[in-house]
Amino acid sequence: LQNQPVVFTEMGYRSVAGANRQPWNWQLHGVFHPVEQADCYAAFFHVWAGRSAWMQGVFWWNWPIGAADKTGYTARDKPAALVLAEWCADFS
Repeated sequence: LQNQPVVFTEMGYRSVAGANRQPWNWQLHGVFHPVEQADCYAAFFHVWAGRSAWMQGVFWWNWPIGAADKTGYTARDKPAALVLAEWCADFS
């Protein structure tokens, strides 16, 4: 299946220390660390942007409506939102 378009259907990192080692662990205990979340988002784009010919998109997990837990997956109102805005502008 070479050269087939890919959409990542679930990608996300919590804004806690250690999220880069266990991104799937929604129960991970750690201190609020929004910079680690932003770094994880940036790393995703740095790795996959070079393959953008077949990377057609990504769905970021989880972006709830309303107030969100500050250590949760949403990038809203956190440094990771700036990473998304920067990289997504590059793809448009």
